[in-house]
Amino acid sequence: MAEAKRNFVEIAAASPGEFCCPGESQPISKSLHLARLAAGYELCAKCIHRVHTGSLPKSVVRRLQQHSPSTEHAGPLVSSNEIRGIYLNNLTRSALADVVEHLLHLVEEDMSNRPKATLKRVLVGHDWRTSSGDLVVGVVEVLRRWGWEIADLGQVSQSCFEFANDKFHASLGLFVTGGVHPEKVNGLEIYDGSGERWSATGRYERLEAALKVPASRTSRQSGHYQTVEMESIYAAQCRSWFADVLPLRIALACGEPRTLKLLRREFQRADCEVDQIASNFSEANFSRQLTQFRYQVRERHVDFGVLIRSDGQSFHLFDERGQELTSGVVRRLLECARSPEILSQILEEFACARSGHSSETQKTDTRLQLHSRSSVRTDDQGKYWIDDACPACDSILVSALIASLLSRFEWPLSILGAAIEEG
Repeated sequence: MAEAKRNFVEIAAASPGEFCCPGESQPISKSLHLARLAAGYELCAKCIHRVHTGSLPKSVVRRLQQHSPSTEHAGPLVSSNEIRGIYLNNLTRSALADVVEHLLHLVEEDMSNRPKATLKRVLVGHDWRTSSGDLVVGVVEVLRRWGWEIADLGQVSQSCFEFANDKFHASLGLFVTGGVHPEKVNGLEIYDGSGERWSATGRYERLEAALKVPASRTSRQSGHYQTVEMESIYAAQCRSWFADVLPLRIALACGEPRTLKLLRREFQRADCEVDQIASNFSEANFSRQLTQFRYQVRERHVDFGVLIRSDGQSFHLFDERGQELTSGVVRRLLECARSPEILSQILEEFACARSGHSSETQKTDTRLQLHSRSSVRTDDQGKYWIDDACPACDSILVSALIASLLSRFEWPLSILGAAIEEG
């Protein structure tokens, strides 16, 4: 805390030559800047110049220190693995539009080198953040100016966007989202023509380098724009995943509004009782939220608990005792949900081991079967990709598979998890 305070004072001492408030194009004087800081002007909470306090009273400086925003995303918008910024600081409608222009320059350059002509068709959508609706306007303006055929999904979950992207076969997908970051942080997720995320294939470095030179468009004709509704089709598919779910009691916390609404509705259709648990999904306090959620799950005597972060895809699973299952165990449970006969063998071997009649040969055979049928990938954020599923990464699908598994075997999740770990 003392070090952070020293840094704040050091930065404040190096005052810039001029000040510009977030969202304003014209600079303001130092006296007006200080007056706005002292008055608690709303936009000051989002401003990178808020550290330049001049001779303001110590009480004002302390207030600014206490509410100082994170500077983690206050640098360049494009890094080697993501496009992220703080809304109205380094991320504005025009700033994101500039990134998209350079992206289109790269994409069209690649398209011109292909032997077969590719349609300039793009799918656009945005997440639940208030700022996303503003940022996507700039994205669409650039796409139209560059002559692209635009299908706009509007506000959808990222899984719904990926579902639609698979159906549309677009040359490019652009989804405005801040992912798991706080609400003030936003950015852009890029998908190629095969539906692969640029962030998963290391292509942001090329875009980062391209920003250093001007982008030039190849078309002078305005692109066609249409709005598209895909949520009802996506919801119908989600409903099919819950066909085998029996009445269960679930603790649920979800930071993505559309995912929460749809998941809650499908569980209730299956006569499940859903205990919704409130959470602020702050990235900085996420470990504390996991601990609080664990206590809530244990106290409410549910069959299992699901916590889904604000990107709508990062998934955390808790058993009836409030213990979080590791990503490795969840991955193997999902594989067993697609091959229930393997879990039957694992449970039989688990029961034999508990009674002292285990067979190492049987265990080895089961491990080999499970390994040979590996069809689920995961990452360190709790996302799970299921082969042959559409969309491949979907917390609603993961929730449905876990619920189906519990419905089929009628064992507590803690026992299933322990059997998987030993098997």
